[in-house]
Amino acid sequence: MSKQTAQKAADAESLAGKGHKAPGNPPAWADRKKPVAKKGKNQPPAPGGADQTLSGLRNFTALIVGDMDEPTNIERPFIRAIDLCAGAGGWACAARGLPIRITHAFDFWPVACKTYELNHPGTKVVCGDLRDPAVQDQVRGLRGQVDLVVGGIPCEWLSVYRNVGHDKTRVKAGELIDQRKTLDDVLDLVRYLSPRWWCLEDVKGLAKELPPLMAYRVIDAAGYGPQRRKRVFVGEFPAPLPGECKEVLRDRLRPGPYRIGGRTFDRTPVKSKSIRATTCYAAYPGEKAPTVCPITSRRDAELAVIDPALPGGKRQMEWQEAARLQGFPEDYLFYGSPTDVFLQVGRAIQIDLGRAILTAISAQWKKEKGLALTHA
Repeated sequence: MSKQTAQKAADAESLAGKGHKAPGNPPAWADRKKPVAKKGKNQPPAPGGADQTLSGLRNFTALIVGDMDEPTNIERPFIRAIDLCAGAGGWACAARGLPIRITHAFDFWPVACKTYELNHPGTKVVCGDLRDPAVQDQVRGLRGQVDLVVGGIPCEWLSVYRNVGHDKTRVKAGELIDQRKTLDDVLDLVRYLSPRWWCLEDVKGLAKELPPLMAYRVIDAAGYGPQRRKRVFVGEFPAPLPGECKEVLRDRLRPGPYRIGGRTFDRTPVKSKSIRATTCYAAYPGEKAPTVCPITSRRDAELAVIDPALPGGKRQMEWQEAARLQGFPEDYLFYGSPTDVFLQVGRAIQIDLGRAILTAISAQWKKEKGLALTHA
């Protein structure tokens, strides 16, 4: 061992003895709360405690020495983030212009992964199932390098649109088991990473599937954009400022020509979520848009824009309009067929709301950073 390495180790042991934390962890004043999740075999060790052994102290010392040359949370000019169940990159769009760097994104669908790679080349995109132990190991390997976890847990198994109307679209028992395992595995990964902040989005129905006492907020995107979209945001993060957006559907519609699909042509537009074989979901230009969903040829919950100036008084909502309602920028490039694109758009977070959440996290980070520098 070189004299320099030995000195680092000695300094680290001295710090550990005085109760200091590793530079990669949040400082003591951060009021950090760890997420509650199912216990797993790869949980991080609890710091300190009466049963802390000499071996454990050496491991802690080695962690400090290994991070000695890395910038601390105070010195680093950005928040390190990863994106789980990343989809087409909605959270990454929300992070644009903020001091947040998404280093890794994970998703199982190759089409969505390709879209993410095309638009966010600075992020390493891993295409794999988070239930796969090999993929989980890649996520766990990032422990100590993550300040923020964002994502969107697959939600179609809980969706109102999926479970009304046609029996073929209803969720079966086998899928319920698989998707509940996905939820459990994602929460276990967050618990293992133990980030300073984390925020996972899903439909409101997820609330009843969460472990007891797990923190979540129900937020409607209507305050931040032109779309009614109530979603559960699970995790530890500061509340965004109240939204006062006055935009309505027509503000994000595009000029014609338009089209109308064969199924929608003969259906009656309704505002109810109880879509049947003879109805379609009505979107009125002068109002907030209804919730954008994954609209494909096999869905009964087709969105129809009501326009009395058109023959028949209605038309299909195009995927470009749905993408704009979700907040995707004009220069965004989606990979895949029109059906693939509608699925990517409908599964994404509402980006305007996502940005409000990330803005609140960034503000808290800047405040804590300034406080730490003041007391340094």
